[in-house]
Amino acid sequence: MCGVCEVNQQLALDLAPAGISRPAVLMDMARLQANVNIGRGAAKACAIDPAFIDKAGVHILRYLRTNGTSSGEMLTDSCKLAGIKSTDDRHFGAVFRSLIRLGLIRWAGDARRVKGHASRGGSLYQEVIR
Repeated sequence: MCGVCEVNQQLALDLAPAGISRPAVLMDMARLQANVNIGRGAAKACAIDPAFIDKAGVHILRYLRTNGTSSGEMLTDSCKLAGIKSTDDRHFGAVFRSLIRLGLIRWAGDARRVKGHASRGGSLYQEVIR
């Protein structure tokens, strides 16, 4: 067996070293951390402007109704251009989370990130039509 094949075979084994959690546990931990971080962001944004989440949510719904499926970056930039701002773009995570939980928008796929040099990790959103 050549060296490359041997390395590939070793990488394919699912042997987690002792003390490293399985993917399901790691995903649960990541979700919990996301909830904590989004909550902190919401608190900071609302301390700056108590109506931030509501104003941004209304604007995002209006934008999606007019323009259709859009990336989270585009929606965030649209809010900022409309004067709906916070000190950190990550605060918009609370807006998206709120709209999704209310059933007003849904995740519609992956998007390349403009601000991330075309890297993966962006999200597309669309309005839920009732």
